[in-house]
Amino acid sequence: MAIQQLFICADGMEWDLVRLWAEQGKLPTLRRLMEEGASAELSTTAAQLPDTVWPSLITGVNPAKLEKYFYVQYEASKLGLRLASDEEVSAVPVWRLLSDAGTRVGVADLPHVPPGPPLAGFQVANWGTHGPSARKASYPPELNADIQKAFGSHPVGDCDACDDTPVKMRDLRDRLVKGVCKHGELFRWLMAKNTCDVFFMGFSESHCVGHHFWRFADEHHPRHVASDAAGLRGAIEDVYRAIDREIGETISAAGPGVRCTVVSAHGMGPVFHASWNLNQILGLLGYGKSPTESRTPEDQRAQVNPWRLLKLMLPLRLQYAIRNALHVFTRAASDPALRGTSGLEGTPRLRRSQ
Repeated sequence: MAIQQLFICADGMEWDLVRLWAEQGKLPTLRRLMEEGASAELSTTAAQLPDTVWPSLITGVNPAKLEKYFYVQYEASKLGLRLASDEEVSAVPVWRLLSDAGTRVGVADLPHVPPGPPLAGFQVANWGTHGPSARKASYPPELNADIQKAFGSHPVGDCDACDDTPVKMRDLRDRLVKGVCKHGELFRWLMAKNTCDVFFMGFSESHCVGHHFWRFADEHHPRHVASDAAGLRGAIEDVYRAIDREIGETISAAGPGVRCTVVSAHGMGPVFHASWNLNQILGLLGYGKSPTESRTPEDQRAQVNPWRLLKLMLPLRLQYAIRNALHVFTRAASDPALRGTSGLEGTPRLRRSQ
């Protein structure tokens, strides 16, 4: 039976850029889908609880009822922090309901989606997703070995551990474009080898490119370099155009009459915050360990965070190697996501779901 429905995730894709480049003719597939179909913008929890966006979307469960809301969470029984896995989310995804109703489904590389129990169809989890906190797995189990033999590993790996040098950034851009192409090839390979009625698939590269290359495209960003000597200004567009091509080829491979939904649960935008000064701000407001009596301008000047200075000096690849070796409690004090010091240029934005 031919595929009836494609559900395509473009993780972290900024829809303002999609609209702009679609109007300019640079994203012909997405432009055609928007012109021939319908589009809408939904509210999300991306700005507050980014790790809940995709689980809520695929399960329909309110984020407040999910077991996992961030990858490091407070553990009341231990009065401390613990690492949380995507596998802790017990809400039932929509493809499980379809499978139980007799619909054959395929699921491949959706973000923050752990491997699940056997279903009527197939599943590939975490071959090339961004920031997974669950194991790589597949159903049937031998499918992972077949994928490794046919495609090898995803070209990008942990994109957040890339050093911020022109040579490394150009290499990352090239690997992201290659990753998009490999993802498209994988999805069409899975479609050819397996019968399914509905196929859920995800491109992670739009998330990574937004994190690392936003400052090159945004002339208002404080780290923007007008000369673009490294030739990185078009990196986001390069990845978006590659995704557009792969979506077009996947729709064609699915056959006539297929319905297609493309969704980005959040977009990207510049990050301007000083979360590492939260304790100082709370102290000035009277919520610190001891009430702050003075409110002079000198007292309100931001203090220097030693972790941030250290991070600015160390290559990201070394930062992540050290972080992964730390105990969870020590990691909490230095973790980029908790301290706001990772050096990533783009951050998830609220109200960017299509």
